[in-house]
Amino acid sequence: QGAYISFIDSDDSLQPEYLEVLYSIIKRYDADVSMCSYNTVFGNSQTPVSLCFPQGTTILNDSEEILKDYFLPQIDSIRKGSNVLPAFMWLRLFRRDIISTDLFISERKVYKEDLVLTARLLFSIKKLVVINTPLYNYFINPGSLTMKYRENAWSMMKSLTLELFKVLDKFPEKLVHERRLGHLLFAVHFVLKNASRQNYSLYKKQFQDILKSELLMQAIHKASLFTVPRGFFVMVWSMKIRCPFLLYKYNKKRV
Repeated sequence: QGAYISFIDSDDSLQPEYLEVLYSIIKRYDADVSMCSYNTVFGNSQTPVSLCFPQGTTILNDSEEILKDYFLPQIDSIRKGSNVLPAFMWLRLFRRDIISTDLFISERKVYKEDLVLTARLLFSIKKLVVINTPLYNYFINPGSLTMKYRENAWSMMKSLTLELFKVLDKFPEKLVHERRLGHLLFAVHFVLKNASRQNYSLYKKQFQDILKSELLMQAIHKASLFTVPRGFFVMVWSMKIRCPFLLYKYNKKRV
């Protein structure tokens, strides 16, 4: 029901003007999507997060702009310093007529289900307006699903990769190359970090399975230790020298 729709996480909270502002700008600019920035909240600490857009209001109404400035920054890059944009649905207000139930997928079947929805919606978005003001309060919950071991992590990441590559394959490779490789590095990072929540023998098996994947190892070999994002450095180095134990210990301290 209604002409617009937003998706709010029950664990979080809103600034009083959240819906008013998103609704006013989506109407004013006749856009398909409006978007704001957010605060992270951990305990009594609240930190504003700025998006990779100028302060104030930004309008994207060209398909190449929407690809380069909106969609691609939601995918990890192989190069440090690249723009990053969160895929969280709760930062957005959508025109109801571009949303249908078949676009959604369960968070238990794929990692980053919000990014899958973004990918499936990409060609329906003709105009997007962003206000770089934190209107949403994202509460970090150490007990959330993202913090727990996932037995089907490998399958979840394959599903995400399939969804993203279906979209990336529609564009010239020179435009999407760094994000395609960056996503593959992220896939390795996610699966191994998840495996580090278990014992070393299971972790080592997962590590060895990745070594057998030609696609994933191509991304590892193409990654330069001098230019990869900081979070990938230890993983790429460990994969290049095929040493699971050090990476296991490194990840174990961070889960």
